[in-house]
Amino acid sequence: MRQGSAFSDGEVSLSTVEGTASGTAVIDGPISYIGPHREPIRVEAEKRRVVNVSGGREAMTLNEWLAKIENFDNFAEIGIGVNPEARGNGDWQEEKKKLGTAYFALGDNIYYYGVVGCPIHLDTVMYYPTVTIDGKIIAKENRLNIQPNS
Repeated sequence: MRQGSAFSDGEVSLSTVEGTASGTAVIDGPISYIGPHREPIRVEAEKRRVVNVSGGREAMTLNEWLAKIENFDNFAEIGIGVNPEARGNGDWQEEKKKLGTAYFALGDNIYYYGVVGCPIHLDTVMYYPTVTIDGKIIAKENRLNIQPNS
């Protein structure tokens, strides 16, 4: 049995459905294993696989890892922060849970009931995201837009 824990509760997250996640994410917050960065990093994904990464020095690091690590290009997880007490302090583990932020992960999704194994699960934080799923905006400008089904 796998167990995990995180502090500063306050996120809703799930694995993507293999072969479906497409879009562009602009990472302007900290990245696990890397930390804060100097300029935003743009990540483009098509059918769950990262196809382009651009930005500063840290983007070069991600591109190196994409070239060397099997399945690191997997768009593994997406989450939205819902904790109004989480702080913006540069710690990715807390910032990804701050109300209105969003994050996505690259690499392994086995822990989240996916089928893609990778030696790395890398979380990336976005401060002011617009999150669209199946054409519906569910988060924008640090506000959630989630309506119950009618």
